Amino acid sequence: EDAAGFVRAKTGTLVHAVSLTGIIQTDGGALLTFSAIASEVEYGGVATARRAMDVFVAGLKTSF
Repeated sequence: EDAAGFVRAKTGTLVHAVSLTGIIQTDGGALLTFSAIASEVEYGGVATARRAMDVFVAGLKTSF
């Protein structure tokens, strides 16, 4: 929610892998591209991996 409206991204999900790739506009006005992949996710751990990626992307908004 911290980056809502500033991110355009596409998810990808398999049984043991999650990805998120897209663009984000930072607080400083920069436009960044990013790609994050979590592999070897434990069975049932996809939701946790997705939340971690959301936190990562939200951090990009204020970092640059």
